[in-house]
Amino acid sequence: ENVFPLEVETAILKTGLVKEIYITSEKDHYWGEIITAYYVPINDKIPVENIKIKLKSLISSYKIPKTWHKLAQIPRNHQGKISNIKG
Repeated sequence: ENVFPLEVETAILKTGLVKEIYITSEKDHYWGEIITAYYVPINDKIPVENIKIKLKSLISSYKIPKTWHKLAQIPRNHQGKISNIKG
């Protein structure tokens, strides 16, 4: 299935539970690639399961990231572009 990162990022931001989000993919031995999220929650106490639950009403289940990485901030270079994230 084709999944567009911007669509997933927009849905995750609509949950109101994250400040920043970056969607990419990782290699997977079974699926080939899986959707991966790097995110900054609005509150460190918010479990990723809460985000996933809210996403179920916003996007198809196959578009919900399989792997989640919580960060203090999304790393960016001096031009503001995302950098140093392995995907």
